[in-house]
Amino acid sequence: MSLLPSTNNIRPFSGTHRITESSLAAFSAYDLPSVDALVRYLHAAVGFPVCDTWLKAIKAGNFRSWPGLTLKNASKYCPSTIETSKGHMVQTRAHVRSTKPKTPKASTPSPSSLVPSQTEKPSNELHICVENISKLYTDDTGRFPVRSRAGNQYIMVAYHCDTNAILAVPFKTKADRHRLPAYNSIMQQLWDRDSIVDLQILDNKASKQYKQTITSDWGVKFQLVPPHIHRQNAAERAIRTFKAHFLAILAGIAVDFPKRCWDLLIPQAELTLNLLRQSHLNPKISA
Repeated sequence: MSLLPSTNNIRPFSGTHRITESSLAAFSAYDLPSVDALVRYLHAAVGFPVCDTWLKAIKAGNFRSWPGLTLKNASKYCPSTIETSKGHMVQTRAHVRSTKPKTPKASTPSPSSLVPSQTEKPSNELHICVENISKLYTDDTGRFPVRSRAGNQYIMVAYHCDTNAILAVPFKTKADRHRLPAYNSIMQQLWDRDSIVDLQILDNKASKQYKQTITSDWGVKFQLVPPHIHRQNAAERAIRTFKAHFLAILAGIAVDFPKRCWDLLIPQAELTLNLLRQSHLNPKISA
């Protein structure tokens, strides 16, 4: 898009005279002669997602404001690009579809069938379990291969359960002076969206100052995952999802794009990734 003065009320420019009666108008810099070219362009703009994921998001109405992008057009012309394959190269798990014949197991009687039935008196006890609903999972990625121009090397990824949103903020080092501003940025985004956080689940290597910031500054309870059991932190899966989407975007950028500017692509990656996801509180809107 380019902003140029409208040609209706333009006066000729000469010397020190200025254009005083001009209005700004927006003109498209892209010529898309066919629906196929339009769908390919919009597919690249959303970060080269998998076709099934993109079609589900279009059907849910997440791309209603995108001109020319309908479910019919996307279903017909959704491209299969090399950028999508490069970003979503996930190896299939072993022993999922085994060809070895299964030996039938001998049926053994259950222990409950061997014990004679006893008449139990109904209990009047009431057990109440209090569980925090609005949870936030956070974790850090590994070091990026290239240090950005701003000095960023890591990405803090957060997963908010209620909105099903994945947030990402780059930071320089894992010291508290660099990590805490990234965390405060994520919490500020949730605060601006009126998204409540009752409990934060994070890695067990969190520092004392990090824990104090969670409880004192934001008034949130926290819970540390057990050592060497990373699957209890849902941010690990969020990192995998964000990494696949971000790698697809990096695979589709221009050849002369500076590698040191990779952190400038994170807001676009975060926005397009959440457009492909539905909110848990309101499935009719995106994350």
